[in-house]
Amino acid sequence: TGAVSLPSNEILLLHREQFPTTTDTAPLTFEFDRVFTPEMDQKEIYNEAEELVLNALDGYNVCLMAYGQTGSGKSYTMLGNICSSTDSLGSIEIGNYGIHLQGAQQLFQVAKHRSERYEDSF
Repeated sequence: TGAVSLPSNEILLLHREQFPTTTDTAPLTFEFDRVFTPEMDQKEIYNEAEELVLNALDGYNVCLMAYGQTGSGKSYTMLGNICSSTDSLGSIEIGNYGIHLQGAQQLFQVAKHRSERYEDSF
């Protein structure tokens, strides 16, 4: 068994017996609103955040953040697959948009769609 298991979408178990320096081997349980696995794609993750993003159009302050160790995928989850070129233009390509870019794209689309009834400013 691994050091971490996910018995549900909200619970993460840390199996301390996998760490030889730990004297207490009882698993630690952490409960979250949602736990995302590495197998999830960007669209699935954005679907969880979409309601929060759309609240910005209703005047709410919205903050989406990622927390984790180096190399755990925070930038990829937030922005997507960022590739910079080595040419003189220094262009940047972003593929598989992360939740920030998907959110911005959706906010502008919704604002444009409802522009006859509402005046949104960013």
